Amino acid sequence: MKCAIFEAAEKIPEITLVVKPHPHEDVRETQALAGGAKNIVFADKTSDIRDLIAVCDAFVSFGSTATIDALIANKLSICPIFPGWPFSEEFKRSGAVLVPETFDQIMTIFRRIAQGEQARKIDVLQSARQSYLTRIAYKADGLATTRIGEQARIMAGITNTK
Repeated sequence: MKCAIFEAAEKIPEITLVVKPHPHEDVRETQALAGGAKNIVFADKTSDIRDLIAVCDAFVSFGSTATIDALIANKLSICPIFPGWPFSEEFKRSGAVLVPETFDQIMTIFRRIAQGEQARKIDVLQSARQSYLTRIAYKADGLATTRIGEQARIMAGITNTK
């Protein structure tokens, strides 16, 4: 999936893909996958992803809980699910994110972003986004962190929380 994201970004020079590596990721290995694409920039892996989310036009995630931050920030969120990748399934079920399953679908999404269509896509996903966020975070009960933590456990395949 990383290679597909990098290849699609490289083919659409009108966009800039900022990659924030996971703190435990081998950055050199990931940079090698990106090749020498001039429109792919790597942020420091210790940087706060929330700062990058605040300034992006669209957010690509492989199913991380940072997707919740992007949804709260009302960013177009893209969670690829290629065969064998279970980590974005919860977001797919939510209907709040775009879920490309092929390289061609990623290309289509990136082209539309390059054409400035992300606001329209956000509008299309708005109802599902609101429902999802209401279910996991937006309740005035002080338990949003607990719900998000439970969501992270579900996404990680940890079902017994006791």
